Amino acid sequence: PMMLSAKDYAKNLVEIWQKRELSELLENLDKSKTLEEIKNEINDKLDLLESENQQEPRLVNDLMKDFIVRKVENKEIGELVKTNYPVLDQILSGFYAANLITIAGKTSMGKSAFALNLAKKISETTENKQGDMTYFLSIEMKSDEVLGRFLVDVASINGYRLRNAELKPIEEQAVMLAKREFNLRLL
Repeated sequence: PMMLSAKDYAKNLVEIWQKRELSELLENLDKSKTLEEIKNEINDKLDLLESENQQEPRLVNDLMKDFIVRKVENKEIGELVKTNYPVLDQILSGFYAANLITIAGKTSMGKSAFALNLAKKISETTENKQGDMTYFLSIEMKSDEVLGRFLVDVASINGYRLRNAELKPIEEQAVMLAKREFNLRLL
């Protein structure tokens, strides 16, 4: 087998990343755009990927100097999403917008309840940009169970009555009000 230098290995990684970026662009093409708009979008992406490929590997010292200038001197915050749990936000400083968060633990420890509440709080935060979505994926729960739990929390209604279609008129009104507030997307 051929041995690659660290520089060659890094170039291979960049090429794999570029292919993935281009593949994602092609998969998510907006077919309502004109052919000219699509060509421009693809060319812009190719130009960006090419310019990324021209960058030589940089020393950690140089990267750290740049990081200190951006984060300390210029006080750049980045795209952080607050959880609205003050202690958790203090510990984590929020999540980066593109993070995938996995919550693990033993059975019946409250993972789903915490995750739903966390998704709700993040989707409600005023710091999130308009149109941002909070995604919730459960391997164990069916969508009706997730939706039911979420609705019980958001509308402050009785879960037993919801599951048995016995909501009181006041609870039905609360559900209709909650319906307008949703910024959660289930997968």
